[in-house]
Amino acid sequence: MERKNSGSCAAPVRFETARLVIREFAEGDFAPFHGFASDMEVMRYMQDRPCTEEQSAKFLAMAGREREKEPRANWYLAAALREDGALVGTCNFNLSSEFPDAFLGVILARRAQSRGLGTEAARALLGFGFDALGLGKVWGFCNVANTASARMLEKAGMTLERIDEGPHFGIMRWSVVRAEGAA
Repeated sequence: MERKNSGSCAAPVRFETARLVIREFAEGDFAPFHGFASDMEVMRYMQDRPCTEEQSAKFLAMAGREREKEPRANWYLAAALREDGALVGTCNFNLSSEFPDAFLGVILARRAQSRGLGTEAARALLGFGFDALGLGKVWGFCNVANTASARMLEKAGMTLERIDEGPHFGIMRWSVVRAEGAA
């Protein structure tokens, strides 16, 4: 399958779900971002856990640099509540250079977990990948111990393809293929 536009998406990304606004990171996002990125409970299944202030600042700077690239291959986005605009997570969507696929990720602050917001964000990212970028397949990965993320990926419509053993923990690889006949 071919990509529709190979990551060409020059306008700032912003889309809404029933309860979330998925958008580019903005001025003023450091404190809430670092709040959950430095939380051991939130980051316990991540390889780079938890973030120092310096790591959080570097991540946000990298997100800004990626936003400026054309064609764009990596989207590091903020997830904010529609009701009050509070930043409660981050979503990433990354194109693969090897084939017409991408992978997504979602991290949510504790106060936003167990409310279906991760599934809502993942479904929105899938729509972005299939509709805006014309991708054929999207992947999601999670630590085998992270049952909440596995359930989120499953509820978003992904299927478990395989489990790989890593040096420190196993990785579940989930995927979904664009529906036949989709534009």
